[in-house]
Amino acid sequence: MKKYFIILYLIFVYINSSSSQNIRQFIRNGNKSYEVENYEAAEYYYSKAIQLGETSPLAWKLAEAARMNRDYNIAQKWYQYVAETDIIKFPLATFWLATVQKSIGSYQKAQLNYRKYFMSNIKAKDYFTEKSRHEITSCENALFLTFNPVETPFKRMDTTFNSKYSEFQIADFGDSLKYISSLRPLNITDSITFFSKLLLFKKSDATNYSKELLDTNINIPNKNISSYTFVTNNKIIFSACDRRKGKFYCQLYQSEKAHESWNLPTLLPNNINSNSGTTTNPCFVKTQKENYLLFASDRDGGYGKLDLWYSKIDSIGNYTEPKNFGKNINSIDDECSPFYDSKTQTLYFSSEWFDNLGNTDIFSVQGDIESMKYPQNLGFPLNSCNYDVYYNISSNRDYAYFSSNRTLDKTASTAGCCNDIFQISLPKEKKDSVSEKKIETKLKQKSVELIPISLYFHNDEPNPKTWDTTTNLNYATTAELYINMRDEYQNIWSQNLKDEKKNIALSEIENFFIDSVEKNFDKLIKFTQLMEQLLKKGQNVEITIKGYASPLNSNAYNVNLSKRRIQSLVNFFNEYKDGVFIPYINGNSSNGSKLIITREAFGEEMVVKGVSDNLYDVRNSVYSPAAACERKIAVIAVSFSK
Repeated sequence: MKKYFIILYLIFVYINSSSSQNIRQFIRNGNKSYEVENYEAAEYYYSKAIQLGETSPLAWKLAEAARMNRDYNIAQKWYQYVAETDIIKFPLATFWLATVQKSIGSYQKAQLNYRKYFMSNIKAKDYFTEKSRHEITSCENALFLTFNPVETPFKRMDTTFNSKYSEFQIADFGDSLKYISSLRPLNITDSITFFSKLLLFKKSDATNYSKELLDTNINIPNKNISSYTFVTNNKIIFSACDRRKGKFYCQLYQSEKAHESWNLPTLLPNNINSNSGTTTNPCFVKTQKENYLLFASDRDGGYGKLDLWYSKIDSIGNYTEPKNFGKNINSIDDECSPFYDSKTQTLYFSSEWFDNLGNTDIFSVQGDIESMKYPQNLGFPLNSCNYDVYYNISSNRDYAYFSSNRTLDKTASTAGCCNDIFQISLPKEKKDSVSEKKIETKLKQKSVELIPISLYFHNDEPNPKTWDTTTNLNYATTAELYINMRDEYQNIWSQNLKDEKKNIALSEIENFFIDSVEKNFDKLIKFTQLMEQLLKKGQNVEITIKGYASPLNSNAYNVNLSKRRIQSLVNFFNEYKDGVFIPYINGNSSNGSKLIITREAFGEEMVVKGVSDNLYDVRNSVYSPAAACERKIAVIAVSFSK
């Protein structure tokens, strides 16, 4: 009997020893694969290892590999495991859990986890905290975007142009000629290690296209060629990239076509190709006044990762020192693949920031290249929770195109791996009265759904200590200054508090700024964009603005303060897009439409009871969330007529 138990014990020890060896081997193989950025293999090995024994460090490795492999459902499972079992050792688990949840369209779960991460790291001033703070509102807006799908017809291009690998950017010069950058093997020797290349598709007969690889003066050996722009039919600027650990390093080249061949390419000058970062996604722009080169770069002087930049091109082809598009377009995340439509003066680009559906969405913003504000999401389902990039318009303006790694089969093993090109059918100039009426009805509905819009102010702003009833300040300016006072509000509202009470006070201030100040400013931008569209379509728009104040100072003073606050919003409308609303406000627009603004100013008679009016207790009378909530104006009504 004793011998029997000894044998069982030895078998048990052997099995456990063998299992431990297998786990270690799988983890070693996973680590090696991860180091060389073979995330699919790393995920495979870590999955095998975790089947033999679940631990938090191994779950973290598996979640990271799955996220990098864009296998977001697996990543979600194991980030959740780590967040629940070892959040102290892996504090970013909640952040990445929220990120992958947004990447699969689980916006409510993502919002909860972004808020959880932010509130747990409220004192930090790093990328993850700022990103999670932004995403609390962005996730909510993403959900609303899915509730209001755009009726833009688009389709995946067929296998003439798309392969089972990846296609990125297309240049459509009519039905007979198209250029496409593609990451696909073109022969047997190219099947293991291959690079993205630029292909030319020519129509060979009524239905078929021939495909040819551009020569090595464009497709430089051992370089990735994925983005490009044509200056003329015979002059191209393209991005050639080396794969380096964790990212691509790209430079811009230029080549001209002589007869049927492209000349040896030349590097663009050093002020375009910066030594401090990558330079990619070129876009040549010809306007009535100037020529420009737009591009994406993570060079020094930007706001975060890839930013959008522009450089003027003079009459002899020299490039001015590049300028950043600024904080209205760029963010702490990636902005990329710019395209400017000179006919409509509209910039299209992709971004991981703003109100997006996950990963990168395509945005548009109208205006002169050197003065742009308030990007607008192109909408769902044109945008998705995947990577949507490289928007551009064909030369005949029949189609627009974009590239996306979305898939119709979400369960496929390759889901999310590879980009296809999608084609959008653009509307013709001729307007159909029935469809126009349908569009107007939808715009009105969206506008009404945004009401009320409450807009908040710091104490006695704008123009403190005056009895004036008007101001030259624009609400966008006062809102930005107010948001920049968050730290001051946190410090004063939480002073003399400790531990949990201090954290609660900090959270109360953050919740006020996120859920009230910033969310309502975002609503104002959306409302303004809708109002512009309706006015251009011949609708009269009437809005009612009501002003409030906290109980500090006399009622008469606060009535005047409310009038100044209302005027700051009127100034915002007057200055929006260089005065696009002024003819409607003045009643002399070309189509006869009017923007009518009704004002109602109140002092403290509308203030909620219990809000402090003690001037010597600024913590409660100025910096408390209760007092802050009373210092506002509100767009309380909107109506339409023709």
